[in-house]
Amino acid sequence: MEKKSSWFHFFCEIYDKIVTFCTIISYNRVENTVKKLTINEQIFLIAIWHLGDNAFGVQIREKIKELTGSSMMFGTIYNTLEYLVRKEYIAVRNTNPKQGDERKRVYYRITENGLEALREAKELQESLWQGLPDYVLDGGGND
Repeated sequence: MEKKSSWFHFFCEIYDKIVTFCTIISYNRVENTVKKLTINEQIFLIAIWHLGDNAFGVQIREKIKELTGSSMMFGTIYNTLEYLVRKEYIAVRNTNPKQGDERKRVYYRITENGLEALREAKELQESLWQGLPDYVLDGGGND
């Protein structure tokens, strides 16, 4: 179990660095292309959609764990959120708590651009899987 945990931690650190430096090519739908989302971006957008007005860092992390069964490091969470904000797939809302209330939080909501990107990602995945025989998914070859 120790080996799996350290491997996962290593993977998360590497992934965190990759997300920071990678850019995903976005095309305009009018030109017959799609806004390409990574699986990770799709997971984040879906988690934020599920949370609605209660989407802040800790809740997003918990929802992702609920949806995928895997936990992410907070560095990965916040780097990905910042990336999605820059792509205008999510928007930020800061709270200004009154004295004695809960601490300041940053809430996220999915934008229309984010919803459109999710729709396009779903369409792309469905077209990719279309026509693939079930036996291939069950371990069969490409014969």
